Amino acid sequence: MELELFQPQSLEEACRILASREGARPLAGGTDIIAGRERGIPMPPVLVCLDSLGLDEIREEASGGLRIGSLVTHARLARSQYVQSFYTALAEACVSLGSPQVRNMGSLGGNLANASPAADAATALLALGANLEIAGPEGGRTLPIEKFFLGPEQTILEKGEIITAIILPAPAPRSAYLKLGRRKASEIAVVGVAAALEMDGRLVKSCRIGLAAVAPAAMRAMQAEASLTGRELNKETLDNAAGIAAAECSPLDDHRASAEYRREMVKVLFRRAVLAAAGKGEATSRPVLPLGGPGGSKRPAAGKRERPDIPGSLILRVNGTSHSVNTAADRLLVDVLREDLGLTGSKKSCGEGECGACTVLLDGLPVDSCLILAATAGGKEITTVEGLASSRELSPLQSAFVREGAVQCGFCTSGMLMSGSALLKRNPLAGEQEIKEALSGNLCRCTGYVKIVKAVQKAATMAPESE
Repeated sequence: MELELFQPQSLEEACRILASREGARPLAGGTDIIAGRERGIPMPPVLVCLDSLGLDEIREEASGGLRIGSLVTHARLARSQYVQSFYTALAEACVSLGSPQVRNMGSLGGNLANASPAADAATALLALGANLEIAGPEGGRTLPIEKFFLGPEQTILEKGEIITAIILPAPAPRSAYLKLGRRKASEIAVVGVAAALEMDGRLVKSCRIGLAAVAPAAMRAMQAEASLTGRELNKETLDNAAGIAAAECSPLDDHRASAEYRREMVKVLFRRAVLAAAGKGEATSRPVLPLGGPGGSKRPAAGKRERPDIPGSLILRVNGTSHSVNTAADRLLVDVLREDLGLTGSKKSCGEGECGACTVLLDGLPVDSCLILAATAGGKEITTVEGLASSRELSPLQSAFVREGAVQCGFCTSGMLMSGSALLKRNPLAGEQEIKEALSGNLCRCTGYVKIVKAVQKAATMAPESE
């Protein structure tokens, strides 16, 4: 069955299409929907793209809280100094989610609607006491986030409904999020714990605790919260509350960890997260690259496309040149770049946004082109590795790769170059840790990371990539 792709220009139109078309689903970042196809999960027959609905704003409320549009990406939240300062657990959760490429694409609302039991951001929002605004064919409603999840991939959303915003209250308590995974990047949580505390000296005035990957859905540890509230925060009360939290959850045995191990790790992460939120410890995942303002760097507005919604002739602007491409709605950007435009620098490998070999820049941000429908990239600036060099001269970063021997089998090289190039445009003086973070979504089959990092460091001492 051919995919139908709609690009509504109003929220009312989007809700109407979702309600009237069988099997229709909203398309936000799209990372989960498209990655699922590679794993054999059929694509929905109808996708409703939400890019043009103005749901990607972050603003302070008159009450002092924060309103986050459902299409705001995890990258923007992780880089926002305002979110880092006042809603720390959310920033820490967002920076721990997936890879830099996935964070540039994945939206907060999409992460919630996906309803993964291991959802990092959802767990932080539970601790922060978020409310969700939902729009539908019959109007809107607002509800606390703890009433939203029903189970794995199950929510209270009815047909035609869309999450439009996440509202965080004020004043914001001190908070922290800790995540345990089998590796440091691009990893689903084995256990996640978010804590938000209001302290009066050593007394816990109030607290909220969120747990990830230990129940059918992200959950609050309400009994553990009650055991801490009104009591002095000391080793005895903390150990007791950690044990209660471990008893509250209902983890499963799976390929990532046993239920017994998860319960023990809930105790460990609970103690650390509570102490960090109380200002007596420090979480291990810290956001990087603060870009200022409540919303960090604003994602460029989505391009407006004329109907029909399913493109026949699609205009893609690649490396500064516009191309007209006849393509079906379900084709991936990486396939169109390689097969239709002959730009084979972007490699197609995992198909799930895990390896970064297909990385391109979309409006200046590194993304996985294997997770993007080409039809949704119209009106945006696409840069591939072929666009880095100018006048037959290599860019400073490409030259550094040659001099440092960072090019080995070459399969990962284009993706590494794109991620490194985006970093150096943003921060020409990036240090080693920042470079490693920027490259964390790119895997090297030859395990030549040392030379790759040195090459980016070398380029950071040369002319900026923007020159």
